Amino acid sequence: MGKRIINAFGFLTVLKIPATIAMDEKEVSGSLLYFPLIGFLLGIFISFSFFVLNLFLPALVSVILILTLEVSLTGAAHLDGLADTFDGIFSGKRNKDKILEIMKKSDVGVFGILSIVFLIMLKTALIYYLFISSQNGSLPDHIGTFYFYSALIFMPAFGRWSMTYLLASYKNA
Repeated sequence: MGKRIINAFGFLTVLKIPATIAMDEKEVSGSLLYFPLIGFLLGIFISFSFFVLNLFLPALVSVILILTLEVSLTGAAHLDGLADTFDGIFSGKRNKDKILEIMKKSDVGVFGILSIVFLIMLKTALIYYLFISSQNGSLPDHIGTFYFYSALIFMPAFGRWSMTYLLASYKNA
């Protein structure tokens, strides 16, 4: 179990795991079960980072910095996948093989770049809005703060859970 958790952590982050613990490609699928846990741990780290940053910086700057931290920690693998998907879908090709060929290329097209830009802008706006809403007084302070930090913690967890669900439910292209 411990080896699988460490390998899931190594797969989902840029942090390197020792070669003595690394699993071969056939064994890596066993670590899929721990993806949501790794997302939860990332969420705790991001949430704590926001708390500390927000003590010294304005909320919007703190939001931008935690999103930068998230992208840096994960190696932007999710953004690369998003960009490849949008490049393939909006390539104007209807041939499945051509779409897959476009998605496998190492370069990123206009639609891929736009998808990343709009996703980052949307995430920034939503997290900032959640923070402002939690502070505006419509809920008691401790409840609003609890909801905000819960959202920061569980967003990466649900994202990794959705990866687990999709990988377990559908055949590879």
